[in-house]
Amino acid sequence: MSRQLCTSMLAFALAGLSGAVSPLHAQEALAVNYLASATPIRIEAQKLHVYSVKRAKPLDDESLRATVKRVEENAGASLERISELKGNIENKAWFRSAKDPSAVLRIDTHSGDLLLNGGLASYSGEGDTPGLPEGDEAAKLALAQAEKLFPLPQREELVLAHVGGLNLGVHREDGTTALYRKLVNVRFNRKLGDLPVLGRSRLSVQLGERGRLQGMVRRWPEVEAHEVRAEELLPSDAIAKSLEARLRGEAHGATRAVVKSTELVLYDTGEVIEPAIHIVASLHYEVPVVNSRVVGERRRLDVPYDSFEPVLKSTKAHYPFQHSVEAARAIHDDKITAVPMRESYDKERD
Repeated sequence: MSRQLCTSMLAFALAGLSGAVSPLHAQEALAVNYLASATPIRIEAQKLHVYSVKRAKPLDDESLRATVKRVEENAGASLERISELKGNIENKAWFRSAKDPSAVLRIDTHSGDLLLNGGLASYSGEGDTPGLPEGDEAAKLALAQAEKLFPLPQREELVLAHVGGLNLGVHREDGTTALYRKLVNVRFNRKLGDLPVLGRSRLSVQLGERGRLQGMVRRWPEVEAHEVRAEELLPSDAIAKSLEARLRGEAHGATRAVVKSTELVLYDTGEVIEPAIHIVASLHYEVPVVNSRVVGERRRLDVPYDSFEPVLKSTKAHYPFQHSVEAARAIHDDKITAVPMRESYDKERD
């Protein structure tokens, strides 16, 4: 479930607690403040591109077996194909370990996307995992492990986003506790040109004992760039106005919104990667305290909010604010079609 959808659901619940609020009243009452980090939107001088995802050659049985073999050799797992699966498994090949039910591999035979969980059976005991890499060493080992399975993306596209880990907390019967380092996670984000890519594209590698491959998420399709013409862009002031109106519409029952950043990024839906404004904000609610000793006591609740605002007059991407049955069905069926925005802009301008 997306963070924006969670925010909307919480906002509806809060509005119910504090009484009915009409959408018009909520928009009028909501104060929107901008931090200095939320730079003014200026896209006219930018050289922008839309990136279409190239269709990869589907994996045949021989290529699939070769990929699974490489995974087994580097993750130290023995995997068997799962044939009795229900639900939507089109183009997905699933494998699991007979010895460790938590060890699972999924490969999309059409896109080449891969998801691996090497299993946690050998990491369930007390004690730190020996030989866990850290920092730059972990990042280098993660790329080395990824390269054993697939050719690496172009280096200029790879951006080290995070080096973290998975810890195991223990609470013993005598009341004592302990925390053990078990796995290391390394995540790489994507950059195309000068802009960060937010959305589906990512490479995440999980390392275990002495840097052994323990898990991976790889979604990194090849793309083709198409330059955006100036007449295809919405005016910056119209984008800013739409962004704030959308924020007011989503912030049901909030008393104030603080916009922390409005960054030009590339929004990746899996079918297309196009320029958009990424908005990060915080919504402030005043909610009544239940069973409080102080009559009428209210408490402030801050809810994080982030979303994307289109900058193109006609967009092929599906955006979080487009909540509709047709849009949901299109996403489910992987048939996202163009969503025209020129008409709504022209009506507003007139």
